Amino acid sequence: MKQIVMKTIKNFAFFLSVCTAVLLAVGCDKSESPTTLPDDLPPGANVIQTLVAKGNWLNSENIQKQTVVITTDSEWEAFWSKINSNNPISELEMSIDFEQHQIIAVIDVLHMNGGWSIDITNITEYADKIVVTFTNLMTGDLTCALSQPYQIVKIPVSDKRIEFKCETQNVEEK
Repeated sequence: MKQIVMKTIKNFAFFLSVCTAVLLAVGCDKSESPTTLPDDLPPGANVIQTLVAKGNWLNSENIQKQTVVITTDSEWEAFWSKINSNNPISELEMSIDFEQHQIIAVIDVLHMNGGWSIDITNITEYADKIVVTFTNLMTGDLTCALSQPYQIVKIPVSDKRIEFKCETQNVEEK
């Protein structure tokens, strides 16, 4: 009996090791993330963000997956007209005071099923930069519809560079 228990524990430990290795190997594609941030960043302050728009475009024209920082009216109008041409966003706040705020937008890939989200989970200000962390909190369901999640927020204006950090694991479509 003791041998069976020991063998089961060893098999379970091996299974956990393999699972951990697989999870570490399938993280964000480094080409998708503009920078790789060190794990030992000094503590920063949370940046207050205000939701501008969030949702899913269904059967979209496959707007490219992207992270965007918008700092002027003309950039905002160009971005809005590009994304809104085939995917109306009725709740989009158009009048942004760019002397007070800047826009952060995260647009995910086009998924072959519904139930996806893209979520800005944290925006942290450090001495020399602002880090926007995002992930997929909802990772699909069995709905038969193309979907492309997006989130757009505004934050106080800053001259600091903005870096994006993806915490999404590559999750297989269901």
